[in-house]
Amino acid sequence: MASSVPPPRAGERGISAAGPLLLVVVLFASLAYVITRNAENPELVRIRLVAQQYADAWRDGSLDGVEFDRLSGPNVTDDGADTADAGKVADEVNKITRGLDAGGKLRPVEVQVSQAANAITRDGSALAKAILNVTWELQPTGLDQKGQIWSYPVTLQERREGDRWRVVWTPQAVHPDIQYGLVLSKVRGLAPRAAVIGAGDTPLPPHGQPKLAQAVLGAVSPHATDQQAQTAPLRAQRGDTVGVSGLQNEFDERLSGGPRIEVRAVRAQGFNIAPLQTTLFYGPPETPKPLQVTLDARTQGWAESALAGVRTPATLVVVKATTGELIAVADANTGQDLGLSAQQPPGSLMGLASGLALMRSGFTLNTRIDCSAPYNLQGQVFRNAQGPLIPGVTLGAAVEGGCTTGLARSAGSTTPAQLQQAAYDLGLATPAAGTTPDVPDVGTVGDLLGTPAFHGLTPVDADPLHHAENLVGEGKVLVSPLSMTRAVATVSQGQRQAVKLVLDPPAHTQDRRERLSPQEAASLQDIMRKGVTETGGSAHALAGLPGETHALSGTAGYGTGQNATRTAWCTGYRGDYAFTVLITDSPATQGAAGAVQAARNFLQVAAM
Repeated sequence: MASSVPPPRAGERGISAAGPLLLVVVLFASLAYVITRNAENPELVRIRLVAQQYADAWRDGSLDGVEFDRLSGPNVTDDGADTADAGKVADEVNKITRGLDAGGKLRPVEVQVSQAANAITRDGSALAKAILNVTWELQPTGLDQKGQIWSYPVTLQERREGDRWRVVWTPQAVHPDIQYGLVLSKVRGLAPRAAVIGAGDTPLPPHGQPKLAQAVLGAVSPHATDQQAQTAPLRAQRGDTVGVSGLQNEFDERLSGGPRIEVRAVRAQGFNIAPLQTTLFYGPPETPKPLQVTLDARTQGWAESALAGVRTPATLVVVKATTGELIAVADANTGQDLGLSAQQPPGSLMGLASGLALMRSGFTLNTRIDCSAPYNLQGQVFRNAQGPLIPGVTLGAAVEGGCTTGLARSAGSTTPAQLQQAAYDLGLATPAAGTTPDVPDVGTVGDLLGTPAFHGLTPVDADPLHHAENLVGEGKVLVSPLSMTRAVATVSQGQRQAVKLVLDPPAHTQDRRERLSPQEAASLQDIMRKGVTETGGSAHALAGLPGETHALSGTAGYGTGQNATRTAWCTGYRGDYAFTVLITDSPATQGAAGAVQAARNFLQVAAM
């Protein structure tokens, strides 16, 4: 609230406006007083109660309800008034502190009375003082950040007139270095944002190659809007550089660090007074920390180039089979992270888990099954993508060639629980809760990856039709390119392990590995090799490439007639590369050809 008294000239402000304050100082200097520190002294108790009332009111924003002494000042007492105007005191405090946050509404989080003393004059008039400890939280904090805490003592003056003690308010009751004409100002700044570092200590976007692995790495906004600042993890303010998607958003606090906070005493507008001390508080920044990930820029570039000819949403995931390191996640024609998050039926690729479950039930690769089409079960018709004229084949040929009807007819030879366990052991799916010490739960796998992802779902469903549908990958089973790649890496190494993306900060748990039996691993490896080498193999189009490629392809269908679309898959491994291609909304007439071609594009340029 502005004063009704015309302001003095700039050169006169320090004298005429501070009259009430000087009177208080003179009274304190001239009085002969005795300090009383006895906590049982009734007078001292009243002094503390008045100080506590001021402390609580300041913290709660209710200073306009406190009774202030008429010697308070400057600019808070009307001529002839018995007490100061509490509303004007509240306004003056707000003027001094409004520079501590953008909204001008920040108040101390704590104001405590630490001690009090009174001075009694010879003629019976009295003055007193109380020491307050004032604490501010200058920086909103996220889940992991520490707040910038500023604490300091102030001396609060009180005067007794008649039988009442009242606060003699001055600017020094806000901070001891604040005189009339000075206000508080907060200066905030962030250190340069840390980089995301990939394999070979290569900086990745936004400081590296443009758009490389953008869906996974995410993006930053160099000048956050108010809305972006509000959605950041309780840290950002307008104008900050802030992560808005992907790892840049998830690890925003780590990459940006905590802000530097400095509180200064500065001149209020229209005043020429110089502060005795400019910097009243300095809170050092929390140093930004790089994020170390497994992505390899060269492999990522190959993967993105391999998808160049695809016209619908697609992804290509590459994992280093020996270590489980995720070295590429390329997404095309979509802003979403399909590689880690897509939830799709695997179609005939489920044959890896189905074949393993059947082999554990007594089947071998040479066990003959009926692959003729169609096959009707409870009114549900199963067909083969290759057509109806397929004679009886072996289990191995049924899996490598994508014989849907043969696997569906074999559903009675294994149980839903066995199918689920086979998917778990491959890493094609992950249980929602671990049931045995050697089966990782979803939290363990997610923690080792270091970022949220979909790790596959194979439910137990005792209904014969549903079990058959799950066995051929067309029921309620769902996988992601990530979990499919983990499965073929398991086949490659004969051992299931977790996939890793974020290395630093490190995972909080250890990898829980599980080996397949030598016979199981050899049989699945043989199936995947023949999926390339045999004329009827689902990935035979990859034959002739350098090196020994193991792969399968398949589709899962949606819709009927002209509106039918397919989800096209191709997955496999060569050398230390385990890979999966997923193309969504692929025309039904193309089958898995587009996914196989993208895999071929990658393998042609990828180093061995």
